[in-house]
Amino acid sequence: MHIQQDTFINEIKAQFRFLTELGFDDIGFELSERDYFYHYLKKNLLVRIRFNLPNNWIEVTFIYNATNSKAREPSDTSISLMTLLTCNKIYSYEDIMPERIGFFESVRLVAYNTECHGKSILNGESTITERESLKITNPNRSK
Repeated sequence: MHIQQDTFINEIKAQFRFLTELGFDDIGFELSERDYFYHYLKKNLLVRIRFNLPNNWIEVTFIYNATNSKAREPSDTSISLMTLLTCNKIYSYEDIMPERIGFFESVRLVAYNTECHGKSILNGESTITERESLKITNPNRSK
């Protein structure tokens, strides 16, 4: 099922409205050849919601020290929702992807998990990164 741009925007705005309630600015939609993006920014924390069209995959990334939607996602200044769920052994992220449960239910569950498991990041209490999470989940991993 191909998801139209307007459908993506409307569903993201509806399901992620808690971000604006937390004081995040809605900085809007961007399109690339393969992806839809939606961004929210509060101070220097960017929340990037990406829907990869060919793979039917939704991802949320928390990017620290960001000033706009063009911020990169290096492992020492960002963490993905998928990594948070994996580190906390919540469940397989693939289980909540559109390919398995449909676009609308997937967006709802990704938003719910962003709000619940990203709470300390969204409130500015934590700045855990991808790199730090690897040390937690695999302490013997070389640097």
